[in-house]
Amino acid sequence: MALTTALIVGGIATFRRRAAKPDAPSSNWRADLRSSWNQRIQALRQNRRSQLVNILNGGDAVETSADQRRLNREVLFTGASLAVTIGGALFYPPLRLLSLPGVLYSLIPIYRDAYQSARAGQIDVNVLYAATQSLIVGRGYLLPANLGAFYYFLSRKLLMMAEYRVEVQLHEIFGQLPSTVHKLVDGAEVNCTLEQIVAGDLIAVWAGETIPVDGVVASGVATVDQQRLTGEAQPTEKGEGETVYASTTVLDGTLYIQVTQAGAATAVAQIGALLAQARDAAADRQLWGKRLGDRLVLPLVTLGGLSIPLVGWDGAQAIIDSHPQRRMNISMALCALNHLGVAADAGILVKDGRALEVLQQVDTILFDKTGTLTLSAPSVAQIYPAPGMRAEDVLRYAAAAEARQEHPIARALLDAAQVAHLTLPPIDASAYYVGHGLTVRMGEQQIRVGSQSFIMLEGIPIPAESQQQLTLIWEQGDTGILVAVDEQVIGLIELRATLRPEAAAVVQMVQQRGMHCYVLSGDHVGPTRRLAERLGIAHYVAGALPEEKASAVTRLQAQGRTVCFIGDGINDAIAMQQADVAISLRDATSAATDTAHIVLMQADLQQLAALLTLTGRYTRNRQATAGIFLAGSSIAIGGACLAGFGLWQVAMLNMITFPLSLGVAMWPQWRKLMSD
Repeated sequence: MALTTALIVGGIATFRRRAAKPDAPSSNWRADLRSSWNQRIQALRQNRRSQLVNILNGGDAVETSADQRRLNREVLFTGASLAVTIGGALFYPPLRLLSLPGVLYSLIPIYRDAYQSARAGQIDVNVLYAATQSLIVGRGYLLPANLGAFYYFLSRKLLMMAEYRVEVQLHEIFGQLPSTVHKLVDGAEVNCTLEQIVAGDLIAVWAGETIPVDGVVASGVATVDQQRLTGEAQPTEKGEGETVYASTTVLDGTLYIQVTQAGAATAVAQIGALLAQARDAAADRQLWGKRLGDRLVLPLVTLGGLSIPLVGWDGAQAIIDSHPQRRMNISMALCALNHLGVAADAGILVKDGRALEVLQQVDTILFDKTGTLTLSAPSVAQIYPAPGMRAEDVLRYAAAAEARQEHPIARALLDAAQVAHLTLPPIDASAYYVGHGLTVRMGEQQIRVGSQSFIMLEGIPIPAESQQQLTLIWEQGDTGILVAVDEQVIGLIELRATLRPEAAAVVQMVQQRGMHCYVLSGDHVGPTRRLAERLGIAHYVAGALPEEKASAVTRLQAQGRTVCFIGDGINDAIAMQQADVAISLRDATSAATDTAHIVLMQADLQQLAALLTLTGRYTRNRQATAGIFLAGSSIAIGGACLAGFGLWQVAMLNMITFPLSLGVAMWPQWRKLMSD
């Protein structure tokens, strides 16, 4: 039986080597079969690569890395070695010697990890595992040695699979800058790829398009939404000589931009690189299971040494080997992966499984205001008609003029008109002009809708009352839109960030859990204070720069708080990097989603409740998983001291506790199957 197993394993290995050669001859039926099977494999791989290319918006194909291929071979090799050992133990003992090369080969990376730990001055699981594996091999216990080697490479395979899965999810989720750019060549606009754009080129960006480069406005005036860069919803006007940045959006008008930085040199790309460096330099928080395993190393080694006079060398070795070692890491990894899967089913992307551990300890949540507690699109807050005009008429003119537009301000005006049940008059499509404002013709009337500077450039006087109200609106951090008919301003519309419908309930839920809430905003004091009062949040900070937000996180941490920051803008990224746990919403800026440990993919704060419930279940599951190992270690130690257990008995006990721990770690999947 064992010989048959070995032949099958060898045949599979030979088959895989030959199948990997696309040019192998096919002169007989075996070769034809191999060729057919190889074509199927290549087709599947090509399909996978094509999917990834689509995900990456035309990027290079994703190939299996050398590390992945090597680890696949190691898992297969140690698995085959384990099968040979089991066959030898059951049927033909000399066959076990064939597994010795596999055991010795598996010791190489184990010794490497142990050497790195010892060189760093750490006596951790790596050092203990290398010592116990050497001891087991030296005693001739090939079955436990092969089993341990297989566990080792399997655990590394699981971790690599998790990392790969997260990488693919990120590419699936987050978009990139536009791939087509309108470049001006000899006065004509020519479409070309973003990769062809270099510093010094002149490009055009139309209304509704995203600016793909950093540059200076050569001509044109437009309203630009910089929320993806700054996190603030209030648009800003850009004109000749002013600087614009990649990832911002032109709401209305057309800009002709002299390119200064493109590709990896843009501000957005450089900020992303700096954040990546900060993540790499940050202290690595180890998983709870690994910390527990490392803490048990010294006590068990000490106990084993002290017990030699009582239980002898064999008993002492059994006590040391009772440590859960890498088996706990495998089960804990599966526990984390299963809960990450549950989170994904709920529309929650957990990019770092350690965040689930830390989130359970969080006692303070800091909310960014704009885009997090409020929606990115504004809403009509107030209408200020000129004397002799009605608010309904001002809104009707403005909404009719903006009916063809798609930017957030237009949507706010159209939504308000719909709520008021207003009938919008038709406009003359042949007299419809979009510049740095909007000019349309309705019958014999010319309607202009835009900012203060737009109305002034059109030569239309702004009444003193409207001018004062505009100043007050600006001081409050809101947006003011003027509406003019022919050569007279008929009113002013105030736009304000809209509170998320679920925000109040979510804040109340968080506070009921005993957590402290803060609002941090780069916005003015007025709107920040109003929002905090409306939500029942006692603490708020307004006008905060990015570094001031990070300082607020640091101060709370210095007070012993465990802080979670929920933000959406690039100005939140530094604070999110500093926080113990960082959360962003799906429609946040790329800097925020890159920095965040957790992304709420439905862009709904209600998912925070599901996330907090999930962290509680994860904590209980990992504790139960660890409890099985601790119980097994206790039985092994007791058996060594009282019942004469040796290395073999402890190894058999480990074989029992390991599958039990896997069953507990898989509980989320069992729950899902039962619910389905």
